Amino acid sequence: MLWLCRLAPWLVAGLVLSAWMPAPARGQEYTIGTRAVLGIAVWGQADLSRAYAVDPDGFVPFPLIGRIMAAGRSPKELAAQLTEVLGKDYLVNPQVIVTVKEYLSQKVQVLGAAERPGVYYLTGPTTLLDLLSKAGGFASTAGKQVLLVRNHGASNGSGAVQRLSLDKIQAGDPSENARVESQDIVIVSKAQAYSYFVFGEVRKPGAYPFDKETNIL
Repeated sequence: MLWLCRLAPWLVAGLVLSAWMPAPARGQEYTIGTRAVLGIAVWGQADLSRAYAVDPDGFVPFPLIGRIMAAGRSPKELAAQLTEVLGKDYLVNPQVIVTVKEYLSQKVQVLGAAERPGVYYLTGPTTLLDLLSKAGGFASTAGKQVLLVRNHGASNGSGAVQRLSLDKIQAGDPSENARVESQDIVIVSKAQAYSYFVFGEVRKPGAYPFDKETNIL
């Protein structure tokens, strides 16, 4: 019974911290970025346990220790760093939990023939199909292509554009269902939004939808 009494305070601490902070989604390793709002709980230290905003430089101003780098780390990594620093100079065996309260740092845009085009924030590893599901799926006017524009903010003005098959994305084809990254732009093409015209001595002159990679032949 003595060992149970010794464990009891830690069991209570775990229950209180779990109740205070929402549990992260399973399998997600979110990378903290600027403008994110973090919930930091330090057991037994009510004055330290509150919401903290990540500043534009990627740091979090934290009592006692000053500014600590948060951007580029996962919540678990930041919690481990805080535990180490607090335990070294300020607290005895600190218990720290870090979660993300507001995801405002990693965003993507969905444009075109989606049901709910707009800006969406990434809360963990996200595929094109995951993102388009958040956007309500495809509108009735959707064509056969999804354009993934990456690195559009590069200093040289260049950006990588991938043309992906809507049908393959819906089928879960891993080669087409790419993982989206912060600052990506996803454009769902409209039916026959891109067309080319063939005239002259051909069997079927007229307009054709430009829904796949096509050469002159």
